Amino acid sequence: MALQQPVSIILCVLYGLLAVAYGWYFVKRSAAAHVWLRAGLVAVIVAHLVFFALGQWPCAAASSELRQMLSALALAMVVAYFLIEWASRERSAGVWVLSLAFLFQFVSAVGVGRGRAAAELPQSPLVAVHVGLALVGYCAFSLSAVFALMYLVLYHQIKIRRLGLVFNGFASLEALEAMAYRAIHFGVGFLILSLAVGERLLYRQEGRWVWGDAKILLSLAVCAFYVFVILLRKPWAIRGRRLAAFSVLGFGMVLVVLFGGYYLSGFHRFR
Repeated sequence: MALQQPVSIILCVLYGLLAVAYGWYFVKRSAAAHVWLRAGLVAVIVAHLVFFALGQWPCAAASSELRQMLSALALAMVVAYFLIEWASRERSAGVWVLSLAFLFQFVSAVGVGRGRAAAELPQSPLVAVHVGLALVGYCAFSLSAVFALMYLVLYHQIKIRRLGLVFNGFASLEALEAMAYRAIHFGVGFLILSLAVGERLLYRQEGRWVWGDAKILLSLAVCAFYVFVILLRKPWAIRGRRLAAFSVLGFGMVLVVLFGGYYLSGFHRFR
């Protein structure tokens, strides 16, 4: 398969280098690396935004290819992780997140998934804002599930008293729980903003508020589920393994929205 878009290849290399840097930090836990890792994250985000500004944003035109959406998903995942890392000051999960983002960007760079012509999209910059906010929100929920799974793995390792690389490399149980919980907050905020921008676009196009669409209703259900977790965290003691279980369950709902909602929706089928 011939590689497409030299700039996309450069981004792929940047993601790979950053994943290696986070892997080195996971093993060495060097405090001196904090500034460089943060700078690397910012540099990759800025470079990817410039790449989209050059006309590669998947929803800036009337056609959208899967490879472009994968590139957008890589950026959204890194932005979501950057916010969570900034809030929690914990970097032990970076190697896993950046490795997944690298995979998305690599598949995009080699040109896999070149799709069919898309339906006509509204010619408005708000389309890109709407999609970008939704992607960051869904990625934040996905990261919450990742941190939850890391919590469960570490909990199991401690329970059986197998204190190896996982115990030394992972953050503490308390830190993983906090990261999963903060990711839920970011996900809810970004998804609600995305829904608001999307409704504004529909109102401008249709002249009325539109709610009776499968993907909108499913997204609202996801928001309601996570808001339920936030509000009842203290009354129901949603902590530790219980919070991890809710995070994984919520990620299952996100998958339903991303895949099931596409086939049921009346106006989100832009492929």
